[in-house]
Amino acid sequence: AHRIRSNDAIRGLEMPDGSKLTDVRYADDCQYVVYTDTLETLLDVIDEWADDVGMKLNETKTEAGYWGKKRDEETAWHPSQHNGQETARGGKPQNAVFDEKKHRVVWKAPGDSIHVLGMDIGYAVTSRSIWSSIARKMHARLAAWGRVRLSLTARVMVLKTMAYST
Repeated sequence: AHRIRSNDAIRGLEMPDGSKLTDVRYADDCQYVVYTDTLETLLDVIDEWADDVGMKLNETKTEAGYWGKKRDEETAWHPSQHNGQETARGGKPQNAVFDEKKHRVVWKAPGDSIHVLGMDIGYAVTSRSIWSSIARKMHARLAAWGRVRLSLTARVMVLKTMAYST
């Protein structure tokens, strides 16, 4: 995180207090909020750190999506699509053709949500969809407890425990 925050080439979201938001982390879960023209640099820094510690970025689990004005964009981002800016990996791709399968992230379709720290975030996420998901999980867990004979007090305790852990 320090390498990313200290890299001036990586532009994060400017917060009202003037600070820069580039990442949200919890345990081994990381989400990054950067402008598309700095995504390649971000991925390079992550790759460099991963090499240093003997790890590798799981590209099949690394998701990206557009937010803001470009949220309906259907083509996967690449520097060759943005004013011909050079990539951090040494220039424009050969033949200026972008092959999405060779890119280092999985691009979400417009309107898809991204799962961040246990919560879906996106333009199509509603309070109804959030609570419906929680209710389905609780219903499934309660069904498993249905075969066990519990007192009313024990059932309430189980329900509260599931509600807080969902």
